[in-house]
Amino acid sequence: MLLVTDTRRGLLALLAAALGVVALRRQARADEPSRDCPTRDCGWVYDPAIGDPDHGVPPGVAFADLPDDWACPNCGRIKDLW
Repeated sequence: MLLVTDTRRGLLALLAAALGVVALRRQARADEPSRDCPTRDCGWVYDPAIGDPDHGVPPGVAFADLPDDWACPNCGRIKDLW
């Protein structure tokens, strides 16, 4: 029984460490600078700390990690042209 408890404790510690790494990575991405849409007169800004929740992008997603089909919600300019 002791072995099972030690194994569970080890697995829980490993899981906690993995979740901590994920949280740190998400925070690091959220700390990245915002990016202004390059389209003239658009004015929309992508902020990783906010994401684009209206289009399924949660907070903490870096601009580089946006889906390939993501486009500016204001003017429609695709990510590859930013």
